[in-house]
Amino acid sequence: MAKQRKKKMKKACKFSIFITSILLTGFILYVYFFNKNIIVKNDYIYTGRLPINSKSNKIHFDAEFILYNFGISPINIDSATASCACTNVFYPAKIPAFSSVKIVANIEISPHQLSDETVEILILNDSKTPIFPLRICLETENYYAISDKNINFRKIFRDHLQNRSFYINISSPVDEIPDVKILNIPENFESSIVTQNSEIIEHKDGSKSKLTDFLVDLQMADTLANGKHEKELKVNIFNGINNYQDSIILSWEVLPFAKFNLPKYIFSKSQNEVIAFLEFDKSKHTISKELILGNNIEIIKSEDGDYSRRYTLKYLGNSNENTKNTLSVFFNNGLKAEVELYISESEN
Repeated sequence: MAKQRKKKMKKACKFSIFITSILLTGFILYVYFFNKNIIVKNDYIYTGRLPINSKSNKIHFDAEFILYNFGISPINIDSATASCACTNVFYPAKIPAFSSVKIVANIEISPHQLSDETVEILILNDSKTPIFPLRICLETENYYAISDKNINFRKIFRDHLQNRSFYINISSPVDEIPDVKILNIPENFESSIVTQNSEIIEHKDGSKSKLTDFLVDLQMADTLANGKHEKELKVNIFNGINNYQDSIILSWEVLPFAKFNLPKYIFSKSQNEVIAFLEFDKSKHTISKELILGNNIEIIKSEDGDYSRRYTLKYLGNSNENTKNTLSVFFNNGLKAEVELYISESEN
């Protein structure tokens, strides 16, 4: 009996060691495969052809990824960055053990910016995959986009005319013919519209669309009035099915042939020098003579810029403040630019 009992105990001990080794091996394998390892059900999201928000004329999409941690140790998330500035990523600081968390990406983008349809999100963490990628593939319905809705010619001289160009991109059904019209163009402006490119785009859902680029050029005429101007251009856009109306702000400032940067310059009694700038088109005009009428101020230096001349004027300190001083600049074509110089009674 004692021998049989001893034999049974020996067998049970071996079985216990065997089971323990299996459990230990299983635990080691479990730790090896699952601890500090991110599991995701789907690391790629295809949005389909998204609608465009009628108010913002942009695409809005919220993507959600669920990351799992089946390990015994938490996984710390250092950062989550997107390949496109159009995307804001929200993420927790860690994934607790035996738990899951959500990574949320808010996307807002103009349709014409979808040159690269995939937004990649990189999760930097302390798991076995320290840079964990997530991807979102974006596509949109037919749309239009204007490359520049605020066209500013800035300051220009009458005899230095300029033109500005911008693009209108239209996504339309393959069999339709898109069209663009610019309305209420300002007087003394001319416009031209040229179709530059048209290509067929095949989407991942099997559908197709046609992308057409229109180049719009605005050219100034030489009869523009001096001063600052602003005009709202109306744009009619037809994508073959729907008509859209949009607007572009056009602004410009026409300078006289020559202009000082201030209407007048004032010296105080204690002030030694004042700087005056004369803007003019040096490609069209040449200064022949410059002088100051009056005996209180003189030109001590003049320096040329691209479209200007910089005058350093010195107050001579004469006691008669009432003497009129005028800086006159004469050009070789008989034109003249003048500005008045005043002596203030103030010491400062």
